[in-house]
Amino acid sequence: MMGLGVISKYRTQLMGIAAILILVCHAPGNNVLMPQFLLKLCEQGQYGVDIFLFLSGVGLSYSMQKANLQKTGMGGHYRWYLKRYKKIFLPYMIIAFPYCFYKYLFEDSSIISLFFNFSTLGYWVNGSGPWFMSLLIWLYLLAPLLYRLILLKHQYLVFTLSLIIMLLCQYSHYDGWMYYTLSAICRIPSFLLGIGIANMIKENKTFEWWWSLFAVFLIILAYIYFPNSYSKWILIIPICYFLAVLFSKIGKICCSILTFFGVISLESYLFNIYLGDILNHKSWVILGYDFSYGHYIEYCAVLIIGTAAAYYTNRLKMKIFNNSSLIIQ
Repeated sequence: MMGLGVISKYRTQLMGIAAILILVCHAPGNNVLMPQFLLKLCEQGQYGVDIFLFLSGVGLSYSMQKANLQKTGMGGHYRWYLKRYKKIFLPYMIIAFPYCFYKYLFEDSSIISLFFNFSTLGYWVNGSGPWFMSLLIWLYLLAPLLYRLILLKHQYLVFTLSLIIMLLCQYSHYDGWMYYTLSAICRIPSFLLGIGIANMIKENKTFEWWWSLFAVFLIILAYIYFPNSYSKWILIIPICYFLAVLFSKIGKICCSILTFFGVISLESYLFNIYLGDILNHKSWVILGYDFSYGHYIEYCAVLIIGTAAAYYTNRLKMKIFNNSSLIIQ
């Protein structure tokens, strides 16, 4: 049986499948008409977010270990934060600024609402803007602290914190900003697991088959006793492992497609959010024919234009990194 190192080997492809799952998951939110069973199937695309958060935790753990933050002091932390935040903020600004400018010119959005949207503060106040980006900023900020806890052999804190978060989301029923906050917080366990298991992946530890059985047992218990809580994170390690093993068996063409989407994963998510919002408010009556039925053409346009724009945005981002001699690993 392959070791956990296969997750690291196919990390980009896993990012690709995560990006595709997120695009599928967003279809119902863009009012795409579909049968109930397809709607339920699309909802499982939520696993894409957990895969992305898990792999982000693994990647950040690797980068912190490489940067040797425990010995480099404040200067090392500053350089690490600079690199990490450049990686997510540059594509975000390239994509979000034109979106906010468009909303101001053509949809009469107020300066205040656009400020909250662009700053990512809007999600925590009223649920506006890309919630995943809003969460990622805080997770990057807390990552060195969480990494230090792992180095101090407090791995049990990962699972304990995850259970506390799950219980918090189970028994808390709020509206407004508290609802949005808890909706984001409930996804943090996947990130914690990524940091907690990163060394095992790097050392290519053996994946024990009973882990999968134990995870299935736990998620069944979670569905029974905590039906209102988000518990998909429990399965994230077996899912990533078996997907990586599958990728090692499939052809190069499939892996190339997944690699393409993995490279542009953040950009494709952002364009999907923003283009979906813009095109969802447009009239699709062309030459007297209404093409809005089912929102199929509309969402296909979002996917095609968004993917192409994400690719060129990624190329622009890397060009800026290269020119500034700050290539992000």
